[in-house]
Amino acid sequence: MFYSLALVVYEYAITVNQELTFIWKRKLTGATALFVANRYLSVLLTIIQIAPSLPIEWYVLLEHKSSIFSALRVYAIWGRNTMFFIAVLLPNMVPFATNIVSIKLTYTVVRNNMTLPLVKYATRISVIVADALVLLLTWWKTFRDAREVLSLKMNISLTTLLIRDGMHKHHRFLRLAC
Repeated sequence: MFYSLALVVYEYAITVNQELTFIWKRKLTGATALFVANRYLSVLLTIIQIAPSLPIEWYVLLEHKSSIFSALRVYAIWGRNTMFFIAVLLPNMVPFATNIVSIKLTYTVVRNNMTLPLVKYATRISVIVADALVLLLTWWKTFRDAREVLSLKMNISLTTLLIRDGMHKHHRFLRLAC
């Protein structure tokens, strides 16, 4: 566990100048808020792993931060589509709920052998559904954009389109989110 803390401290030490230049010396935007949340939630997660006296719910919540970021990605790609955001976020939150329930059951009630396999399957299936939604929605949007590019007779590869448009739309969302 202390190795992970050492790696986190090392990474922060070698990038602190860049962070000061590109984050803290500029106006606070949605992009900087997401950066700070992602960066410092990682530090908090590492500390929580080392300090087991903190509530386990904190650890579980921080462990699922990627669920929120994947939902935000879909939200940005699809031009702030709340329906797609919720469709990706909800199945991604099932593991958070089942982890909390499992933790509470472990400490308070003797486990029922019939419930645990169902909880495990529900958790795994929900994550697969959420990941499949992110993948399918990204592909769908990319291929829609690719068709539009082809109809305009532009010479852009699908890879370029995916990278360029995905980043452009993502940055546009982050600027608008402030």
